[in-house]
Amino acid sequence: MRFMRQRAIASGVSILDHHPALELLWADGAIAGAAGIHPRTGNRWEVRAGAVVLATGGCAFLSHALGCDGNTGDGYLMAAEAGVRLSGMEFSSQYGLSPAHTSVSKGLTFTFASFYLEDGSPLPETGEDRAVRIARQLIAGEKVYALMNRGNPIEHEWLRQGQPNCFLPFERIGLDPFQQPFPVGFSRDTCKMGHVVKFC
Repeated sequence: MRFMRQRAIASGVSILDHHPALELLWADGAIAGAAGIHPRTGNRWEVRAGAVVLATGGCAFLSHALGCDGNTGDGYLMAAEAGVRLSGMEFSSQYGLSPAHTSVSKGLTFTFASFYLEDGSPLPETGEDRAVRIARQLIAGEKVYALMNRGNPIEHEWLRQGQPNCFLPFERIGLDPFQQPFPVGFSRDTCKMGHVVKFC
């Protein structure tokens, strides 16, 4: 984030910190900017632009997925109020796989995992997506365990260094996910789903 911010400033971009956007602006039948307020001063601001990119995240409010509890869907609301048509919303009820004792739903770490049922047998292959198979087991009241036993020690160390927040919950409970299986569940995680916004 710091690197991207420095590059933006070096390119002449003005960054408005803590200036929430409240609405999109129209001009000649198209979205042509945004307006909002500075909460400390109460002063309103307005930015006119040739194009607007909504990068407000999704709507995973109170999902308990890492970093998503403040994702209140403000961007969707501004778009809808401006008269846009949303598509792809059928994908918005997604749940992110996470260790059962945490809300960290980053999926990269699970590419190094094998999955097992409570009796130690492998998660059955049914031809369905892995997440669907895990969900079916959990819905049936069965536990599913993951063990990060794929890859080699060098790759495991890269994973620890590249995704440190994923391993902090394991360290807190004294569990080595590369050696010890751990139960998994799903955190509500809609913020990572992409949606197409079309202006009418």
